[in-house]
Amino acid sequence: MANYNYECIICKKKAFKKHAELLRTDTSGEKSLPNEMYEELILFETSHPMKPTERELLEATICPRCGGHDCVKTLYGASVHSYTKGYGWLDKKGVTRDRNRHKLANDDPYAPYRTDGEVEYIDNNLKKEGQYNSKKKHYVGNKNNQEMDKAVEKAISTPSPTIKK
Repeated sequence: MANYNYECIICKKKAFKKHAELLRTDTSGEKSLPNEMYEELILFETSHPMKPTERELLEATICPRCGGHDCVKTLYGASVHSYTKGYGWLDKKGVTRDRNRHKLANDDPYAPYRTDGEVEYIDNNLKKEGQYNSKKKHYVGNKNNQEMDKAVEKAISTPSPTIKK
């Protein structure tokens, strides 16, 4: 189960009334308490499945201070990980390449048996393996082969015979 941070609306109203002199306005125009007080008086952490049933969510969102259920999930203090496509995290081949390069650089079991320059050679090949070659060249025919060009022109210029019934 994952851990989530929730903001209790009831505790937030009580804290804003009690500490009105400490309220400050942030860049978005919202009023807020200092971070330490916000974490202590308003936030609470709970855990539930990513797609909880109504019953599981109701049990998980009980505020430990006031016992209410009037809560909103927040990303405050959450650790969010994101991945960039094509950087070796979303494709299995890229993950394998990155893992092999890391193993080669940090914990190579065959290090005593490798010759000079072999590690750099393998690392370079692993690095090149997943790259896209944008300067790939495609050749269509040979410039010196003019017989083929003449044959194609002749085939195009002669009309096809009609079939009689």
